[in-house]
Amino acid sequence: MNRAYIYGFALIILSACASTQENTHHIPQQETASTERMKDDHIRTDKEQKTFDIFQEIFSITRTTRDRQSVLPRIESLYMQIIRDYPETPLAQESHWRLIIMYVKDYSPPDFEKADMLYHDFVKKYHDSPLRGVIEDTLAKSYVKHEEWGRLLTLCSPSYRGYVEKKITPKASLMFMYAEAHYHLGNMEQAEQGYSIVSELFPKLMVGKKSKFMIQAIENNGD
Repeated sequence: MNRAYIYGFALIILSACASTQENTHHIPQQETASTERMKDDHIRTDKEQKTFDIFQEIFSITRTTRDRQSVLPRIESLYMQIIRDYPETPLAQESHWRLIIMYVKDYSPPDFEKADMLYHDFVKKYHDSPLRGVIEDTLAKSYVKHEEWGRLLTLCSPSYRGYVEKKITPKASLMFMYAEAHYHLGNMEQAEQGYSIVSELFPKLMVGKKSKFMIQAIENNGD
């Protein structure tokens, strides 16, 4: 089995399944979208107004600098201010996501320690947030890109356990990545179990078809 092929396909899968675009090199447009949403609210609390002002400051910084790397510490500080001081506001959740994007895309090598810590903080505070899936897609794509299979397995294992123990339908991309992580870690039995779940639950999706192929490949290699 050509692992370079498998690795490249995993990136394609995640790109296809991602529910949103999170390229930090277009932060000005993203910040504009955030501020426009805030403007649409007919009433903002004092705390929401403060987070809105901080987002505007971040937007101003990113719009006026040509050296993004030089302003990363300041941007990080402003996002952390929102997270720390205004955790109950909508932009606190978005600040988690934007910081995680920054840690995995703007830093070289990516700062996975900070990204993982922030993700766990997000899950603890906003377990049922719709933004959770977007953050998980962001992390998963970066883990695959940098071949961080152990981190990927940690991220995706709750999805597997939720299905096996509680029959909670998993997100197709996360279950596929659970199997991929095991495959690249050499855990073929667990990988095959994950691929089987994906192929059974999502037979018409790309990940379902790919999972059937992977099951056959594992079985052939075991002969």
